[in-house]
Amino acid sequence: DSESIPNPEATQASVENITTDSEGIPNPEANQASVADIPDDSEAIRNPEDNQASVENIPTDSESIPSPEANQAATTDEVCFICMSEEGDSLKLFVPKTWSTFKTAAKARCLLKTDCYRGTTIEVNLKKEMGSAKYHSKCYQNYTAVKRSSTDTQNKKASKKQKTRKGCEVTSSDTKDLLKGSCIFCPVKRKTIKRKVEHLSDCNTLDGNEAIIAAAPRSKNERLKAIVCPGIDLRAKEAQYHKSCHRKFFRDLTAVRKTSDSSNRSIHATTFEEISVIIELQIIEKGKSMF
Repeated sequence: DSESIPNPEATQASVENITTDSEGIPNPEANQASVADIPDDSEAIRNPEDNQASVENIPTDSESIPSPEANQAATTDEVCFICMSEEGDSLKLFVPKTWSTFKTAAKARCLLKTDCYRGTTIEVNLKKEMGSAKYHSKCYQNYTAVKRSSTDTQNKKASKKQKTRKGCEVTSSDTKDLLKGSCIFCPVKRKTIKRKVEHLSDCNTLDGNEAIIAAAPRSKNERLKAIVCPGIDLRAKEAQYHKSCHRKFFRDLTAVRKTSDSSNRSIHATTFEEISVIIELQIIEKGKSMF
């Protein structure tokens, strides 16, 4: 009996360990407060109309990404043809009269030994029409104000005259460094490859000079054709170029030659087949004479 019937004191201790309703069951008011802390659907979930307004504010591709044509127009039409900058006074369009004066000044600058506008002079000699080119008034005034020193005039009379492909009369002594400071293959003044500036290299070997002159007539590089003429000495004129442009120039010539050779082989093969058929039908089978 002492083992099956629990001690009253132990029973009292067990009863004390039981959680009362006030401790075990949460207060309904506390539950109500917890529910009030849950965010309402109208606050947690954004209104679909607001989402639609946000989507409409996202720029489309046509607004955020300018077209290549727009970029091209911005680079050629919105900068000064002389200083290649859009900063300064307002840009003006060339008209026939100002363009004629500009071209005349370019021819005069070809006769100068040194000129800070050498790059512009080369470009204007290559440009056949004024198009939509613009200029700053101050840049135009500075460029067209060409002054020759007495030494330049005397040297012009004493030295032998030459003519470039564009018909600009120059002298052998006055144009020694005419080509220095710009690439003879491209008009880019500051060229970068893989974020590194590519410096100009000198054309200082006889073989390199002759190779460029010999290849120029077969190329499609109008800039080089305008510079190179028979008998020109690129070393004496201190010609410079980008190595990447030099490699591309001869690579393109090689590709054109391969295409031409392939076309010639195809023509020869077709002609041979046609002649073979004629010989077989007319001479072998019918016994006719070719002559």
